Amino acid sequence: MRARINGVELHYEVTGSGRTIALTHGIGGSGADWAPIVPRLAERYRVLTWDVRGFGESEKNPAAEHSISQFARDLAALLDHIGADKAVIMGTSMGGTITQRFILDFPEKTLAAVIMSTSSQVNERAREAWYRQAAFIEREGMAAWVRQSRPPHVTEEYLRQHPEVRDAEERRIRLNDPRIYAQVARAVADYNYTEELKGVRVPTLVLVGSEDKQTPPGGSVIISRAIPGARLHILEGLGHTLVREAPDKVLDLVLPFLAEVDRAEATSGG
Repeated sequence: MRARINGVELHYEVTGSGRTIALTHGIGGSGADWAPIVPRLAERYRVLTWDVRGFGESEKNPAAEHSISQFARDLAALLDHIGADKAVIMGTSMGGTITQRFILDFPEKTLAAVIMSTSSQVNERAREAWYRQAAFIEREGMAAWVRQSRPPHVTEEYLRQHPEVRDAEERRIRLNDPRIYAQVARAVADYNYTEELKGVRVPTLVLVGSEDKQTPPGGSVIISRAIPGARLHILEGLGHTLVREAPDKVLDLVLPFLAEVDRAEATSGG
């Protein structure tokens, strides 16, 4: 499905019925990245997956704004479009950054949050790496970046078991518009939400892989300590792409959390 949201055509899918859970992907990805967990989630919930502007099947317009705040506004408007007053907001990597911005900017639309494989702030080393990446992509293009970076961000053990993943990920990354990718790389290079998160008042689950090299567990520890009552789970032996590497382990943590949210909402009359 498609909808014109904040001046940009966005691609999205809605599966299942019940309370809405909105899933936001990482940089260079798409809503399809959530495919391993959508069927089980959709047995109990209405699941919204979407392609962030500039990615997947959504409109790619380098002249449009590509910022974390804009992505959060797009999600809020998309929820309005599908008639969801409130939702559980879930995101991974860049999507986890968008999730943080969303729950800060739109608390009235947030039932709960699941924040995966991300951080609430960017240190100088990571910031410089993102800016170098953006400059390289603008200069050399996506194919050259793929050859240099050798995605995906999974563990070596997972790659040994699933060697086809590397080629599939490289093909997907090459499809991105280098101008937009560079803009978004700069957007995720410079933010700090840690102090703001101390004011969050929604149930929050934080997940990260113990072997995540892109956003190491320390960043998730900071998030979990900043948000009052947040729960942190470090998944042993997993890398940056939890949904790909271990969808059942993710669901074994997410579904009980969502059930608790449901019970709390029922008790409060929500």
